[in-house]
Amino acid sequence: MKNSLYIHVPFCLSKCPYCDFNSYATPNPDYKAWLENILSSMNYWSARIKNESDSKNFPLSTIFFGGGTPSLLEKNHVSEIINKAHKLFGFNQDIEISLEANPTSVELNKFKDFAQVGINRLSLGVQSLNADDLKFLGREHSLDDALKSFAMAQSVFERCSFDLIYALPNQSLQEWEKELKQALSLIDLNKAHLSLYELTIEQGTKFFQKGICEADEHMSLQMYELTQAICESVNMPAYEVSNHAIKGFESQHNLNYWQGGQWLGLGAGSHSRLNLNGKRAKIHMHYKQDYLQSQALADQFKLSYNTPFEDAQERLLSSLRLSDGYNMQDIQDLAGIPMNDFINWDQANFLQEQKLIAINDTHIKTINNGKFLLNSIIAELLK
Repeated sequence: MKNSLYIHVPFCLSKCPYCDFNSYATPNPDYKAWLENILSSMNYWSARIKNESDSKNFPLSTIFFGGGTPSLLEKNHVSEIINKAHKLFGFNQDIEISLEANPTSVELNKFKDFAQVGINRLSLGVQSLNADDLKFLGREHSLDDALKSFAMAQSVFERCSFDLIYALPNQSLQEWEKELKQALSLIDLNKAHLSLYELTIEQGTKFFQKGICEADEHMSLQMYELTQAICESVNMPAYEVSNHAIKGFESQHNLNYWQGGQWLGLGAGSHSRLNLNGKRAKIHMHYKQDYLQSQALADQFKLSYNTPFEDAQERLLSSLRLSDGYNMQDIQDLAGIPMNDFINWDQANFLQEQKLIAINDTHIKTINNGKFLLNSIIAELLK
């Protein structure tokens, strides 16, 4: 299994109406206090990992700057964190270092700076190639910015990922088909990655407060099926529910989450999964816009341990998102409990008869429209 580091940057220029992440529209963020806390937290957790981890070391395969809007940072902020991580943990030779960005004109001008300090993969929140939809989604960038971002990102970074949102209210199937094909025409298929998300309305968001409704299930399913067909036609199948790439260009950071690796999450609201003291530790950093320097690091998080049953369930939840599915023997070995303790085999066989999942000697995986119905399928599979 791989080791990853996630850095949460909670600051944004504005809060998008669909966003339920721990992020804040902050006019004048205190980047210095934020950075000092991240660096101090790295020191704290590197010491705990060395003292409590079975392996006693934590060489990183991936780093991911997420948010919020990490591209609001300056290159020296990013550089300090990368250098500190290298000193404390060490890097694998082919480390993937990703940063999320928005395609505003200001942020586009920072791309070369970020590449110079070690970012080798950019994840760009384009979200739409339709001017009216960009306005509806509350995005700060223009359609022209979005179009420029494809070319600029691919000219600067080794790998790029582009986010698009579909199944918007009143969006037609034809409009989404046109938009997706346009996006595919703009990317280099041999280095790019697409994250294609269906719009969901979460409680607490501005869309929820305004009473905006999601697309109806029939239209959503049609759009999902169309998305799979178009992406498969250009050899970019879904390796995960919403993520598409030519084989070898998947997001290694996110794969590590879904495959049950270890990751350390730093920053307000972030989560970690670490193997400490022979058990699977769950760590949740408290939700705060800014950490106060006076607050002790040990008071900034909640730590608990998975039971073997919880560990097996969690690994099922994440691995069934992947096209490769759930490796039953690996999970049984890692969790230390037999599959029969948490899988409902009667329901599993029924779902296989419905051609929503496939079961062989080693794996369970979703097939056909199984990924579209993933939450329901998981609920049926678990005892």
